[in-house]
Amino acid sequence: MHNPSVHHFGAAKRILRYVAGTSDYGVWYNKVDNFRLYGFTDSDYVGSLDDQKSTSGQVFFLGSGAVS
Repeated sequence: MHNPSVHHFGAAKRILRYVAGTSDYGVWYNKVDNFRLYGFTDSDYVGSLDDQKSTSGQVFFLGSGAVS
């Protein structure tokens, strides 16, 4: 903040272009009869043979749209 460079200015312009170009994106929630919270998870223990690290992920839906 005290000494911004041309590199910082370029990064800020890139972020602003991204925000301007994706302003119409979003999660749409439709009216549903069965309004529930659903969650799905998956994991792969030591799935990467290169570094022996595990991978996991999850998604949660509330009604008709993903919330996490």
